[in-house]
Amino acid sequence: LMGGKLASDGNTVDGPLTVENAKLMSVDLCIFSCDGFNDHNIQNQSLTGSQTQKVMIERASLAICTTASHKYGRNRCFHFCEWKEVDLFVTDSRLPGAAREAIESQGVEVHLVDVAGSAGDDERRETS
Repeated sequence: LMGGKLASDGNTVDGPLTVENAKLMSVDLCIFSCDGFNDHNIQNQSLTGSQTQKVMIERASLAICTTASHKYGRNRCFHFCEWKEVDLFVTDSRLPGAAREAIESQGVEVHLVDVAGSAGDDERRETS
């Protein structure tokens, strides 16, 4: 644990001590999530955790963003990352095709995970 202030959700440590400790780390892999994203950047609703995430993404050899597609177009207060800083984006298959194209055009590899009720489910049922 890097130290700092534990957020009320018990899931995030942040603050000046955490950010400074993160700056000293060598990071092979950073897997992170977000509260919202669009064609240009990735955002969080709260500043808590965003500063540390930003540093960890910058320090990482490989940065992977994982989040649900329903967060697409959900603009939040704190922009902490641009797509050019992300190597791989993993989300569900409900991500609109235009969003996928916009993200991939910035050099990000996009992996879609099938979910029940996704567009391809109807086709699979009809051919089964």
